[in-house]
Order: sequence, then C-alpha cells, then structure tokens
Amino acid sequence: MTGMETLRQRDYNTFVEIGPKPTLASLGISCLPPNTGVWLPSLSQGQDWQQLLHSVGRFRAQLETMLSLGNGYLGMRGCPDEGGPNAENSTLINGFYETSPIVYPEDAYGFAKTGQTIIGVTDSKIIKLFVDDEPFWLPNAKLLSYDRRLNLKSGTLDREILWETPAGKQVLITSRRLVSFTNRHVAAVSYRVTLLNAAASLVISSEMTANEPSAFTNANDPRQTRVLSSQVLHHQAGYVKDRRIVRPKRAV
Repeated sequence: MTGMETLRQRDYNTFVEIGPKPTLASLGISCLPPNTGVWLPSLSQGQDWQQLLHSVGRFRAQLETMLSLGNGYLGMRGCPDEGGPNAENSTLINGFYETSPIVYPEDAYGFAKTGQTIIGVTDSKIIKLFVDDEPFWLPNAKLLSYDRRLNLKSGTLDREILWETPAGKQVLITSRRLVSFTNRHVAAVSYRVTLLNAAASLVISSEMTANEPSAFTNANDPRQTRVLSSQVLHHQAGYVKDRRIVRPKRAV
C-alpha cells in the first residue's frame, strides 16, 4: 500500500498489469482513493497469448509502439490499416538513418558528438476502403464491434471490425499484418471485406507514401532524436510491371 501511495504522490496515474489475467489491478485499486488513476489489463486467461488492445486504445503513440512488428531488419509501426489517425506512421529498416551534430550549451568529456535519426522508408502498408463511395475512417465510422490484437504466438497483428455505413449497410473488415522471420525482406498484409446485409460497390485502394511527417520533439533537448524538417527521400524514377512496383529514392 505504501508503494502505491508513493507512486500516486509522484504523479504516476496510468497502471498496466502484465500477467496471464487481471488480478493485481483490483488490489492496486483498493490501495488508493476512489477514482484514482487508469488501470489497464494486458492479458486475459484463455486468449491464446493474444494481447488485448481495447484497454489501451487511448494511448495512440504508445499503442503504435506496442503493436509494432519487426524481425531485426524490417519493422512496421502498429498504425491502423487506413494510415491514420496515428502519431507517427512509418516503415523502418535497421541501419538506415541520418546523422547530425549534437550541440550542448556546455561541452564536457564523454558527451556524444553525433546523433542518429532513423528515417522511414516508403510505406506500403496503407489500405483504404470505400463502400458506395463512402470512405472508411475510424474517427467517423459507426463501429458495431472492434477488436485489434497482437498475437504473440503467431507474430501477427490482427484486426476485425464490424462497420455500419451511413446507409445502414454492415461491413465486416478483417485484416492481418506480418513481418517474416524466414525472409527478412518480406512483409505481408491480408485484407478481407464481407458485406453482411446488402450489396454495395467496393473499392480497395493500396497506397504507397514516403516522407511522412515525424512526431514532435523538443529541438532544444540534445537527449531527444532530432526531427528532420525537410524532405529527406527524393523520388528518382520508377516503373510498374505486373504486380511489381519499383520506386527508387535518393537521400539528400
């Protein structure tokens, strides 16, 4: 009880329980005054190692980090399939970064002289859906059910949504995203749409973007990663053949 009170006095007000079922959260709640803090369970018994996400949906940037997929070389932040809303949507490759000098108000022995900023490469995981020309966008959508989870056993990010359009048509959207451990250059997205109660015209748009804006950081704090204000990757040429798209970029 003393430890929980100390955390409250130090302004810790968000508590995430890591365990096979939500047990300690109820004990923690009993140690503090009523309506103190936000208590989030992470796992529930019988969920087959799947991390339940609905409890942490309010923490967008942290959620994208928790839902990231990677194999040590290729990584994808856990942003929604539609590309937003997000804190920072990016696809990253280990070892691809920009360098910049670190400037301190007062220099001292042992201070780092060069900083490194990881640069997002062309992002190709965005998939947008239109039903009768009505775009599916999470902030505006009427959701009858929503489930998004990171399966720690299979290494996939799964999502299942039941959406009701303004016209009353119910659409089941199921997606699965993975980054391969067998071939470190491979990532894949499975995206399935099912109309449940009426026919409709469907458009599924797979998009590629580059130079997504970075999250805000304090430029005066040398401990934080530098945000690159200008465009880093510049499109050079490209071609499309069958199912292959090639878009070379040059870093400037």
